[in-house]
Amino acid sequence: MESLLMVALAGIVGSFIFSLITKTEKKREVSEFVDENPNKEYNAYQPKEDIVLYADKAYITEGDFVLVSWQCYSSNIDIVTLQLDNGYKLLNYSIDANGQKEFKISVFRNVLKISIIYRKGNIQDVKSIVLKRKN
Repeated sequence: MESLLMVALAGIVGSFIFSLITKTEKKREVSEFVDENPNKEYNAYQPKEDIVLYADKAYITEGDFVLVSWQCYSSNIDIVTLQLDNGYKLLNYSIDANGQKEFKISVFRNVLKISIIYRKGNIQDVKSIVLKRKN
């Protein structure tokens, strides 16, 4: 009889502790979505990267046209350079912060590396994509 009473008491205490834990977790989940600074202006659709770079093809062959596009989401980028590395030669183009450019691929090794090199103040960073040879 005493053991049944102890088991029942342990069950009640256990369920009480479990309910306290779940209430604390629910409060934590809600607080994650509360903005600490409600006056802060932000764009919900703005990506976290400074520059987004993409091409219209992932696999290419000689003679293909590739459209490369980039978009700058930071206002303090000073210099932007587009760099093409076909395995034989390195080509550099000075470009605007936003735009697109179409290239005809004449010859390349196994991959074509397209990079955007940009400078923000004293910091230089690179964003790259690699296009592979179509088999």
